[in-house]
Amino acid sequence: MNNLQTTRLSLRLSRAAFARRLGIYKDYIADLEISDRKLPSVWGEAMQRGFGIEPATMDDPLFDGVKSAAAPLPPQPAFACPIATRFALQTAIAYIAGVNCSTEITEDQYADAVMGLNAYIADSAGDPGGEDARVSRLSKGLQITVLTIVQSCGIVPESGFEKTLASVLPPLARLMADCSRENVSDPETI
Repeated sequence: MNNLQTTRLSLRLSRAAFARRLGIYKDYIADLEISDRKLPSVWGEAMQRGFGIEPATMDDPLFDGVKSAAAPLPPQPAFACPIATRFALQTAIAYIAGVNCSTEITEDQYADAVMGLNAYIADSAGDPGGEDARVSRLSKGLQITVLTIVQSCGIVPESGFEKTLASVLPPLARLMADCSRENVSDPETI
C-alpha cells in the first residue's frame, strides 16, 4: 500500500505537476497509483524533498491526505529530465551489458534509479561551477547509478566495460543536461 494518489489529490496537483516535483515521469506515477504497491525508501525521501512530507507517511494506513494543502511547498529541487535520465541509464546499460540485459531491468528499477540519480543532482545543485561542471556531475551520477543497477541485478558486464562506459557517459550526460534545460523537460509540454 502507498499513499501517492491520496497525497497528490490532497495537494490538488495533476500527475504531471506531482511527477515534476518528484523528478520522475508522470506515466509511472499513474502506474504506482493504480498498483497501490509498497514504495522503496527513495520515494519517501523524494516526498520529503519535493513536498516536505515525512517519509513514514507514504506507508501509513491511517493517512488521509495533506492537511495544509494551501501551505507553500518547499522550493522546487533541481532535477534532470526524468525521461532523458531513464533513456541514458538504459543506453549505458545496453552498451556495457548488452541490449537484452537492459530490457530485463524492470520499470520499477529504472524509476527508482531515476529518482536516486535526481536526488544526487538535487543535493549537488548548489555546487559551484558552470555548465561543464554540471555535465561532469551528471556523468559521475550516471556512472554510479549504472554500476549500482548492474551489480544489484547480478549482471556481469562484458570485459573491457570500463572503457566503453567511459566513452558513452559524456554524451549521455550532455543529452541529460540539454533535455533538462528550462521548458524542455516540462512534463506538461512533452
